[in-house]
Amino acid sequence: MSNYKLVRSKLFDHDVASLVKDPVQRARVLRRVEKLGASPTHHGYHAGGLLRCNWVAGVGDWAILYEVDEHGKTVRLLRLVELPV
Repeated sequence: MSNYKLVRSKLFDHDVASLVKDPVQRARVLRRVEKLGASPTHHGYHAGGLLRCNWVAGVGDWAILYEVDEHGKTVRLLRLVELPV
């Protein structure tokens, strides 16, 4: 399993702080972020160019939007968005 460096955008951190109030849910989001660092293509799915990001990973009522740089072995966390009900 390869490890990628995680780069959190300010928007991502703001989204987490404003959307995820429950500590249990916040821990769940952070666990998903850790898994993305271990294997971003396994723990997400390709957005097919429809979004600015390359990948989306679901976490309960939210989705993490992120980019993968295979050459630099980095995952850039772009946004955490709330999914429609």
